[in-house]
Amino acid sequence: MTRETDITSDRDPHQTRHRLMLMGLIWLAVYPTVTLMTYLTGDLEVPTFVRTLITTALTVPLITYLVVPNAKSLIARADSDA
Repeated sequence: MTRETDITSDRDPHQTRHRLMLMGLIWLAVYPTVTLMTYLTGDLEVPTFVRTLITTALTVPLITYLVVPNAKSLIARADSDA
């Protein structure tokens, strides 16, 4: 049994297409988010690994809890309209 937010299953004939769409939508969100976080932390006078830690600490939850669920909803909605 799949959860409501799952967009693919073992029996989904469009599984590859859905995963590619999800990957594309996530990338379209990750790239600008990481770029913005890098820009915002650029003036910090800390070592690179600390800037990376700060950037990822902000970016990963944002992508996990905001972007991925919304991307899955968009794909599911587009698939049901087709």
